[in-house]
Amino acid sequence: MKTLIMKTNKYLKLLMLMFTLLGCRDTFLDEEILGVETIDSFYTTETGATKAVNSLYGQLKNVGNRMAFGDIMSDDAWKGGENNADFQPWYDLLAFNIDPLNEAVTGMWVDSYNLIYEANVAIQKIPEIKMDETKRNRLVAEARGLRAFSYFELVRLFGDVPLIRKPLTPKELAIPRNDKNEVYDFIEKELLDISNILPETYASEDHGRLTKYAAIGLLAKVYLFRKIYRS
Repeated sequence: MKTLIMKTNKYLKLLMLMFTLLGCRDTFLDEEILGVETIDSFYTTETGATKAVNSLYGQLKNVGNRMAFGDIMSDDAWKGGENNADFQPWYDLLAFNIDPLNEAVTGMWVDSYNLIYEANVAIQKIPEIKMDETKRNRLVAEARGLRAFSYFELVRLFGDVPLIRKPLTPKELAIPRNDKNEVYDFIEKELLDISNILPETYASEDHGRLTKYAAIGLLAKVYLFRKIYRS
């Protein structure tokens, strides 16, 4: 009798489970993931647009690789450490003993293109947001300026580099390098355009953002590297 009751309870539990599953909605496995922002959900408000551009500035904080290629490869600075094995990739740069797997080289490439990708997304998405037009144009101009800066870093160090002007999917990333003069032309045009959009100054809470004069200053540096001297 006890065995019969146990079997009956077992079958009842199975039936209850079947009815529970059958009664679920068709979208049971397609529920929206909460607490995770996607590109489409993020770029919907002025706050989202501002945070997106702020994150581009945040990527500039990784100054190690830039310092390695600039000051450490010159006589301006020493890489530091107890011996040459400390910060080995930087020492190899200093000694001009550089291979394609040097971490400073690959890090500079990856960091620059990460910023370019996120800038491309911001440039594409922010114009779709309903917000103050002046601020919207300014944020896009800031993203364009930071993208131009990244390309300036890349073209100075690597010469011909892929010129990516919009967000690409992983399948689209196998693209050839563009001639360095095409990259420089792109940078020049971007800086000239945004210099007419960016403000000359900001309120105290926005100090540090790209200004009209920052764009002009970077453009002057581009001309120096291209040996273009204009009055």
